[in-house]
Amino acid sequence: AEEAVEMLQGMLERLGSQAQGELASLGVVFLLRVLAACTAFPKALAKAEGKVRELMDKWGSKKHSNIKPSLFVRVFERHPNVAWRLADAAAAIASNEDTGLFQRTSVYNMLLTLLRQRHAYADNTEHIASFLAALPAVVRHALVEDDTPNKKKSRMASSALDLAIKGLAAEEELKTGSLPAAELNDMASKFAQCGAAKS
Repeated sequence: AEEAVEMLQGMLERLGSQAQGELASLGVVFLLRVLAACTAFPKALAKAEGKVRELMDKWGSKKHSNIKPSLFVRVFERHPNVAWRLADAAAAIASNEDTGLFQRTSVYNMLLTLLRQRHAYADNTEHIASFLAALPAVVRHALVEDDTPNKKKSRMASSALDLAIKGLAAEEELKTGSLPAAELNDMASKFAQCGAAKS
């Protein structure tokens, strides 16, 4: 298990390489799957997840990072149980007002993908409840208060709206009691109004 973590670390270090980044991303996802399947080594999995979290924080803090988000997208698509343990790191990136527009939109789409995987809800209720409590802060910065036409900002707002709606649906299903539904509904209405005004 420790050898797998060391291999994962080596692949993470290659993610910024134009020539090797995509293969390294696939390798990391594979090793995460192997470690997640080995229930006898939870510490190794936690260590691997910590390394992915560190890289996600680094990617989210740089508007022009040479790290592509494909690794994180794959993790959120293929390994929801791992992804839910990383959801707080993704939420923190989106909640930071200094986060770049590309990173924020990417995070919204990753979290939306995660919320759509309802089969993983039962095993992750604690992480989901924590995420839903933070959801208004996660989508708040997508409310861009300017009238300058911008496709990227419109895509970000659309992704935020979808995420807010899916969050409300998840709360309706799970009834965690942690989601500030009134606040999120108000934001969703504003997103919808902005979209109608620009269409």
